[in-house]
Amino acid sequence: MSEIAQQKSENAQVKQFAQQMIEDHKKMIEQLQPLAAMQGAAKQGASLGTRTETERRTTIESPALPGSPGAEQSIPPTGTIADAPATDTTTRAATTDRAMTGGGAIHQLGQIEKQIGDRCLQAAKEELQKKSGAEFDKCYVGMAVGAHMHALAALEVIGQQSQGQLAQVAKEAQPTVQKHCDEARQLMKQLEGQGSTGSTAERSSSTRTE
Repeated sequence: MSEIAQQKSENAQVKQFAQQMIEDHKKMIEQLQPLAAMQGAAKQGASLGTRTETERRTTIESPALPGSPGAEQSIPPTGTIADAPATDTTTRAATTDRAMTGGGAIHQLGQIEKQIGDRCLQAAKEELQKKSGAEFDKCYVGMAVGAHMHALAALEVIGQQSQGQLAQVAKEAQPTVQKHCDEARQLMKQLEGQGSTGSTAERSSSTRTE
């Protein structure tokens, strides 16, 4: 949105604010990229571990039929997990299924949340493209205020609920995001003041003409 403001705004202060947003947000992205890569690797490892455990349990709980390939290796010795009652085997299988299903649901929710964020951003861009002049400036700065309020809330929760580098980055980012939010609010007041001054001047001119 700040890149759009750089192109469409005719207000020097708004353009300067937008440029600052672009520079500071790029720095934040650079800090988060290594963490995102680490998280992706951790998820992949966890997924592989889940598959390996599931395959191991399947081999133990479903031995090959006598005479089939691998039957001697698959039939567990007396006293192993396979000797447990069938209800235990069913319970273990159900627990594994629930864990895998729960992980899938969390992944699906994450994907839905991302799609919602992308759609909201697209809608905001479309709205900005429809406006021009002072109306554009107020719309862009108003969106910046709302976005930074949301970011502050998100960073606060991330800082409290996470650990390690992610928590550190979130806490370090809060002062900068708060500064952006305060600057956006101040800029909005200036834009509203300019609009009020313009309206007063128009009314005064109209009175003199009459």
